[in-house]
Amino acid sequence: MSEGAPPRPAADAGAPEARRPVDVAVGVLIDADGRFLLTSRPAGKVYAGYWEFPGGKLEPGETV
Repeated sequence: MSEGAPPRPAADAGAPEARRPVDVAVGVLIDADGRFLLTSRPAGKVYAGYWEFPGGKLEPGETV
């Protein structure tokens, strides 16, 4: 783990938990000067304060 990265949640010592795939969408906006839009993760979320591209999980029936 790199320095400064938050710790990952501890897994139970038992059998590994099966994870369901999650569909996500992300947008990258770049202007004529090559600048791009970033957001920071909100307080209380995993990796709070880290930079990310705007996006999110897709809800059932939602299209991109």
